[in-house]
Amino acid sequence: MNDLLTIKELAAALKRSRFYVHAMKRRGFQMPGGVATVAEARRWLARNPKPMARNNTEHGATSA
Repeated sequence: MNDLLTIKELAAALKRSRFYVHAMKRRGFQMPGGVATVAEARRWLARNPKPMARNNTEHGATSA
């Protein structure tokens, strides 16, 4: 669980797609050197439970 994993390996360990891990990175998940541990990912996901959710205000749109 403390092994440093690439995006592809981390996605497999989380039983998610590579796109899911890329979405995590877009939302602020740090992967220094392109690697992270499963524990780091789970800790980040506990604080950010839906990394693939659309958030229109993030892209400059406003609600009416």
